Amino acid sequence: MKFYKLFFTTIVLTLIFTTNSIASDIYIGKHLEYMFSEINIIYSSRIFDFKKEYNIYDYFTENDINILSKLLWGEDRGNSSIERKAAVIWCVLNRLDSNKWESSIYDIVTEKYQFVGYNEDNPIEDNSLYIVKDVILRYIKEKNNETHIGRVLPNNYYWFSSKNNENIFYNSYKDENNIWDWSLESPYST
Repeated sequence: MKFYKLFFTTIVLTLIFTTNSIASDIYIGKHLEYMFSEINIIYSSRIFDFKKEYNIYDYFTENDINILSKLLWGEDRGNSSIERKAAVIWCVLNRLDSNKWESSIYDIVTEKYQFVGYNEDNPIEDNSLYIVKDVILRYIKEKNNETHIGRVLPNNYYWFSSKNNENIFYNSYKDENNIWDWSLESPYST
């Protein structure tokens, strides 16, 4: 699949630089932006392996995705690994699946005293957005009974707190005896 995308990109670029027709340049140019955005997601790192099997917007709204991106920016920007950033999103999705919390992303994230890093005015950065979309795609695959989807946090971990600028995840509220040990294989390591 990656070879075909690269091959197609090469052909399109060749057409652009060898054609004299302004009309064909404009037509091709309009499609390049979409194509390059898709290629950047796929080729920028191996973690963003979006396939056409599932459309995340069939399961989540754009607002849900933006809320999670703003949450990630507020809770874990710049301080930790991709696994720990992804775990923040998994924590919210774990609550979404549980009957102990609210039934929407917005209600879970804005519940009083829960995700204090969320602020409606937080920016939506590309890196946060990519991680959110990656985790959501893995979540959707899991819901469709796929196995080995690259979950980095077990489904019974609902809490986290910050310790030494790093998020620590718990399956019982701040129980130091039940801290996640990162024993699942990471889909993000090389």
